[in-house]
Amino acid sequence: MKRKITLLLIAACSVLTMTSQIVLQEDFTAPFTPAAAGWGVLNLSSPIGSATWFQGNGAGTFPAFNGGPNDYYGCNFNSQGATPGGISNWLITPVVTIYNGGVLQFATKCALSTSAPDRMQVRMSSAGTNSAIPSGTASVGTFTTLLLDINPNLTTNSVGLSVNNGSVNGYPTSWTVYTIAITGVTGTVTGRFAFRYFVDDGGTNGANSDYIGVDAVRYNLPCGPTVQSYTTCAGVSTTLTAIGGAATTTYSWNTGATTSSAVVSPNTTTVYTLTPSAGTVSCGNAVTATITVGAQLSMSLTTSSSTICSGRSVVLTAISPAATYTWSTGANNSVITVTPNTTTTYSVAGQNGPGCFGGNSITVNVLASPSLSVSLTPACIGGSFTILASGANSYTYLASTSNPQTIASPTAAGAFFFTLSGTAANGCVSSGVVNFTAEPTPTVVAVASKTFICINQTVSINANGADTYSWSGTSSSTNTPFTYSSSTAGLKPFSVVGTSTTSGCSGTAAVNVNVSLCTGIEKVNGDGSHIFPNPFTNQITISDLNGQVQIFNALGQVVIDVKTGNTETINTSELAKGAYILKAYNNQGELVRTLKLLKD
Repeated sequence: MKRKITLLLIAACSVLTMTSQIVLQEDFTAPFTPAAAGWGVLNLSSPIGSATWFQGNGAGTFPAFNGGPNDYYGCNFNSQGATPGGISNWLITPVVTIYNGGVLQFATKCALSTSAPDRMQVRMSSAGTNSAIPSGTASVGTFTTLLLDINPNLTTNSVGLSVNNGSVNGYPTSWTVYTIAITGVTGTVTGRFAFRYFVDDGGTNGANSDYIGVDAVRYNLPCGPTVQSYTTCAGVSTTLTAIGGAATTTYSWNTGATTSSAVVSPNTTTVYTLTPSAGTVSCGNAVTATITVGAQLSMSLTTSSSTICSGRSVVLTAISPAATYTWSTGANNSVITVTPNTTTTYSVAGQNGPGCFGGNSITVNVLASPSLSVSLTPACIGGSFTILASGANSYTYLASTSNPQTIASPTAAGAFFFTLSGTAANGCVSSGVVNFTAEPTPTVVAVASKTFICINQTVSINANGADTYSWSGTSSSTNTPFTYSSSTAGLKPFSVVGTSTTSGCSGTAAVNVNVSLCTGIEKVNGDGSHIFPNPFTNQITISDLNGQVQIFNALGQVVIDVKTGNTETINTSELAKGAYILKAYNNQGELVRTLKLLKD
């Protein structure tokens, strides 16, 4: 019996948000060349391995946080050589101006359900172009400011079967966005940030390190806003809004406005200037916005990701001086969230006053996410069960990529779960949690109506404790009870597998029947009891007599007196040769047969 479970997509657990002026923005769009983008990579692991930071592997491991499947940067256990030691592999940003209150944001995750824990530090150097790291695994050079340490204790992520109320610790296995506010900076300095893959006892033969990814790196000015330029119709009121100012930011427009917004109605193309400030904190340079007078409204559309996997959401933003918006979805806001299942083109129309219109469209490319399902054989206590995943090209579950897998069942009954991840050929990943119940194994008992019979006699073989049965051994049958007889003497073994129709779990049992030639048989009673052989030598067998047997010698003395059950074998080796009298009694003490026996 197999049960098939369909899994739902688990989306990224965090959303990347940026509301202020972006100084640094990097999405590692493939093919990403660090040197050309002003980034640096430096592997100081000991012993050094075959890999530095590299382009992400969306199909083989996991896809990017946004963009195409490979649009992220990764680092793994190959940072270090075959001899276990320490990994210290650096990914360093370009030189940026660092302000007190600036915000660094990025997304990161590790491989799903990894049993080798990962760790990453985020560090800052205020040495500008002189930022450097001397050689050595422990060295941090001028990157002396530790901003964040993810999984510093190298906690192993939960793997394998987990109880339903269990927890998962360690490096995040779903894309997680971290936001770091810069503090302790005096004045304005230049420097660099660094992502340090930092793992003790790592590498191919070490206990730690597997695979991590970094994506969507953003560094923002603390209070420096941006202002959008527009094209609009002559004389139409347009609101210029400073985006990204901090709570303490103050504003000064060349129009005289002192709030974050200024309303203008130019008849000709005009440039407007905003000078932000926030006390002693620098907000960057003054910003300008140009209002171009034309025949219609400008309408610029942006998307948080132009290519996504199905089941994921994307944010569409209309940037325009329009007062009202109408999307093809029916939405009326300037910013909407959509979750397309196929590649879709979205359009929006805007209006600002009579006869002043604008519009645009944008296409979101959708890659099909795998639709995962899994079949399970029953998980029975004391046994094993098989898991077979389908719907993708490759799978990761129970800390392995093999499919199917046969593993030991839990040792106690109850509800359990494991996490399954499947990757399609296009790099899209679906993940889900498979819940199952460990069932007790039925206690099966096999019994025979007689354990000793003569050839050609019949015996009833029965089993209980389950719902269905399958007999094997001396005889095969799916009936219980069933009748058995044999024309040959000997020990006849029977085994049975009993299965519960509710859980699908099975138990086993066995029973033996001894078939005898019964030479010199004497019938004792009409109920089928017998005594044999006669004549006898060293033993007498009494079958199916519930009562008592007494044997007398020629002098009338009792030489044997035994209680009898189904089958009894009496040792007569000490009796002298000669004639004897046997008296058989039933359970009520009534004499049922007197026989003359002869010992050879």
